[in-house]
Amino acid sequence: MTAIRTGKLIVIAGPTASGKTGLALQLANVEQHELLNVDSLQLFTELTIGNNKGELVPLTTHMQLPNIRLQAQAYPERTDIPIWLTDLLSAQQQFSVQQFQQLAREVIADIHSRGKTPILVGGSGLYLLATISDYKFVTSSETSRDNWQGMTVGDLQAKLAGSGFDLQSLNNSDRQNPRRLRNLLQKNSLAISNVTPAKLLYECEFHILAPKIEQLAVKLELRVQTMLSAGLIAEVESLLATYGSEQLSPTIKTASGYRQVLKLLQYNPQLVGEYATNLSAEIFTSHRQLAKKQLTWNKKYLLPLAD
Repeated sequence: MTAIRTGKLIVIAGPTASGKTGLALQLANVEQHELLNVDSLQLFTELTIGNNKGELVPLTTHMQLPNIRLQAQAYPERTDIPIWLTDLLSAQQQFSVQQFQQLAREVIADIHSRGKTPILVGGSGLYLLATISDYKFVTSSETSRDNWQGMTVGDLQAKLAGSGFDLQSLNNSDRQNPRRLRNLLQKNSLAISNVTPAKLLYECEFHILAPKIEQLAVKLELRVQTMLSAGLIAEVESLLATYGSEQLSPTIKTASGYRQVLKLLQYNPQLVGEYATNLSAEIFTSHRQLAKKQLTWNKKYLLPLAD
């Protein structure tokens, strides 16, 4: 068993639009706390609208880690509280859960070394779980494509969905192609076989937000309208102009909001008007489904740790 690490964490988890950031800023004290982002979409520099990150304020504070020098940022309403691990990647880069786990723990150690308590905040459940628990990753031999050669297409789809991959991001041909599914499994399988952690690595104070989905729906509808009016389509157009669809990170292409706008921009031009009419509803439905998944995830994997 992995030894428990010293130091306290404040962990704020919950579904999208549940108020995690607001609570983190409310709890944070400049003398005691620093924030640590645990949202996979907020790692990307060029994303500000569809990930609800907004424009962060760069701070002069830096953190020198063994392999990277990080710059702190802050939310405009609390420039006295630094947040780490935002705006690290370009939209074409990929960053695995295992890479995040290592980097986040290095940041936690640095914050602890300065006598402060990190506040982890974000909706990416697997990133959070891997950081705070003795979460293990399967070895490359266990994720070999050879292990999946005998599986049916249905089994491969189920295995891929279980790894967190959104099958709806694939066209019908790819969803029925066993070779394509095995390749995707190879890329997404690091965390498949050991989701349940054995124990926490830190002393954690949990704040797990679990509003009723009906209450969230009102906030989600408003958030979707705000994203569209703030220029979500233009943001995705800029990403496509810079990188093209093939070069965009799968994390972005499968994310709620971004996935629907990408579909719109790549649609049959004769049907764009019809689809654009339904875009808001499509994004709202996707966000609602995401929120339900996050609530289920937190109930299954985080609440037992908080008891």
